[in-house]
Amino acid sequence: MLLPARGRTGGFVYKVVKYSFLLPAYKGAFLKEALDSIQAQTYEDFSVVISDDCSPDPLYEIVQPFLADSRFRYRRNDSNIGAEQLVTHWNLLVKECDSPYLIMAGDDDLYEPTFLEEMDRLVVKYPDANLFRSRMNIINGSGAISRTDPPNEEYQTRSEFIDSLFDGRYIHCVGNYIFKTGFLKAAGGFKYFPLGWFSDDITALICSENGVARSQAVLFHFRHSGISISTKENVYDHLKSQATISSHKWIRKQVTIPRDARKKHKEYCLKLYRHYWKGLSFKQRICVLLNFPIYGWRIVKDRLNVV
Repeated sequence: MLLPARGRTGGFVYKVVKYSFLLPAYKGAFLKEALDSIQAQTYEDFSVVISDDCSPDPLYEIVQPFLADSRFRYRRNDSNIGAEQLVTHWNLLVKECDSPYLIMAGDDDLYEPTFLEEMDRLVVKYPDANLFRSRMNIINGSGAISRTDPPNEEYQTRSEFIDSLFDGRYIHCVGNYIFKTGFLKAAGGFKYFPLGWFSDDITALICSENGVARSQAVLFHFRHSGISISTKENVYDHLKSQATISSHKWIRKQVTIPRDARKKHKEYCLKLYRHYWKGLSFKQRICVLLNFPIYGWRIVKDRLNVV
């Protein structure tokens, strides 16, 4: 995004900012809080694009006061994209981004004021990395913390990152990452899976080619309020299961991924299947059994009362 800046002669020139927050918006409940947290950044070389996904909520009324800040821009889709094609909306914004680095923000998540300041230190320190991750926690609708990422190394190789990605303690989200825009575009943008389920993990895995720099401090708060796709139980279980199966197949085909990491991803998927089993169609249950011939039958044994 180009922002006006006063030139030496007193006129205005336009410059490309270093970071862009790309914010697909649909829910209005916490949008003002989310935008407040971005506007409060101590590092100021950034822009924000709020993309209204044809929401029934009055999002423009919430966003309008922020548009007095030249770093903020509002757009609206002609029709809803994100209900089942969330990644399509993400990639629409990625395609238009001209900043060297981007953050795919959420309409209800919060950033600490020093998020960009501290993450920029990592960007400068590790110039070859294409991916940067902030430590984070999960908050509920009232802001109470329910879970926090464990401490981590400041820099991880791709193998180390993949190992931690599926170790069971990792909080899965997209808003706490900073992506190098050029690399992400060259990789084809965010990897598509239904509902965006696993799209963040698989895209991060792709971008971890040159390692991952990670903040020691908690700089991001991922909100589980019960009104997002990621926290709606049962409603989208069949699509989440389809995405889990697809991600497992994708991981299995990647010869560059260590065997131990594949095993951890497999175990992680199995935990999800145990949770989703009630919501699976007969065809999906068969697909699980075919992909997990040994472990899958354990699920059947555990869930005989709902088969």
